[in-house]
Amino acid sequence: THGTLKHLQKAAGNRFIRLIVPFFKTPTNAVIFNFERSPAAMILKRYQDAQREGGAAAAKANSRAAIGSALMMYMALEWDKDSFTGNLSSNPGVLAAYRRMGKERNSLRIGDYNYNLKFFEPWSTAPTIVASTMEIVSHPDISDDDAFEILGTVAGALGQSVTNNTFMSGISMLINVMENPDRHGERFAYNYMRAAIPGSSALNEFRRAIDPVRRLKTDYLDVLRARLPGLSEDLPPERNLWGEVQIPHRWRTAHKPNPVDLEVVRLDLNLPRQHPTVIGEIRLLSDEIDWFHKKAGELAYDMLEALINPKSKKAPYVDERNVGMKTWNKWRRDYAESKALSEAGDEIAEEECKSMIRAHLLLAQKITVGELLVHPKFGPNIAKHKRDVEAHVDEQRMRRLLNAGSIGVSE
Repeated sequence: THGTLKHLQKAAGNRFIRLIVPFFKTPTNAVIFNFERSPAAMILKRYQDAQREGGAAAAKANSRAAIGSALMMYMALEWDKDSFTGNLSSNPGVLAAYRRMGKERNSLRIGDYNYNLKFFEPWSTAPTIVASTMEIVSHPDISDDDAFEILGTVAGALGQSVTNNTFMSGISMLINVMENPDRHGERFAYNYMRAAIPGSSALNEFRRAIDPVRRLKTDYLDVLRARLPGLSEDLPPERNLWGEVQIPHRWRTAHKPNPVDLEVVRLDLNLPRQHPTVIGEIRLLSDEIDWFHKKAGELAYDMLEALINPKSKKAPYVDERNVGMKTWNKWRRDYAESKALSEAGDEIAEEECKSMIRAHLLLAQKITVGELLVHPKFGPNIAKHKRDVEAHVDEQRMRRLLNAGSIGVSE
């Protein structure tokens, strides 16, 4: 294994690859360090050589493997208590739900805070491997007797824990772009645009000290402005699906579970990370996006909390939508019945729960769009933009008809 990693390291000596992965020995050593202290130690050439040598070398190798394996068993018990996390999920909607609750990948929970384990490399790789393995093994589709599946899980968890590290972020992102360019290509371009200004990393660190808020970026110029002190504060804040301002934290995040996101996680529901920035053919401006995301997010959360809580006394938008408490109580009863059946394994009921959540999210957006169109500040500008778009569409349609007519006459 060590020899294979060496060959891969040599292959990565290409200058182009060095632009993507700044370090090569670090991931290799991190993998070997943790393999030596795990049940998988016996497959390493180092371990086999130590056994052939015998004596102190063999005892040392066996001690590493035994102590590391015992620690991993203890970590598995702690993971079951929700003490730390691994990869969490491959579902982007579920990952966003975890983040809204202050729970990040590869984090350790102490009291009311989750701490980033990446600050403790290479020792933190072991708990992240254990957590990622337990997360996949605990999936209902995985059989306890399926030994091959479990072994594959360990290998996959090792790959996840390495590629999720900072020193592998470049190659991890490149792989994502190659697998799905439509989804990850724009983010990849944004990240490289951020390096276009000399010293932008240092400036960004200074900016974060005085302006920790994540800013809304609607074009490449905003990407650059968001990194520069003195300019970033002119941009509106970026908001999550519930309209909350996003303030990223590297070291720790407050643990703040909520019933709506816990239900999203339970259902493995892939909701969008944010509300849309385009309404029909109209691309909203920054201030309009900020207002829309805040209002739609707050309303969506209130509606979903009222839906999933059978004891709730809330009835959001009773007057505006002519939806009374009687109707809300029926919706709550329907959801409670479907939830009980889904928890018992009924897949149809689970899909019904997902459909009800999506429908209420879309209803919140629709209501907010209506308010945006009559907003005293934003409404007139959107109406003018809508007329301009419609006029442009009509002009293009007329040109196509005229061109088609001229072609017919010439023929």
